[in-house]
Amino acid sequence: MRPYEGSLSLHGTLTAPRALRALASLRLTLGLLLLLLLFAAVFLVNRSVPSLWLALPLGLLALNLLAAILTHAAFRREPALLA
Repeated sequence: MRPYEGSLSLHGTLTAPRALRALASLRLTLGLLLLLLLFAAVFLVNRSVPSLWLALPLGLLALNLLAAILTHAAFRREPALLA
């Protein structure tokens, strides 16, 4: 199997590539939220820190959410979750 292909699950459906599943992990989400908390606290204490530092964890959280939407079947089964 090439690294960019998914694999077949037991039910015969195509699963997401390993890197995409890792990007969608809840542990990564928690880590990114903690990073956002840290950057926000540093920004509140020291206003000389560039506010673009807040954009880094927010952008990574957006990628994390997109990967979760693409990999978790609950989002496809329950379209109301995306509304």
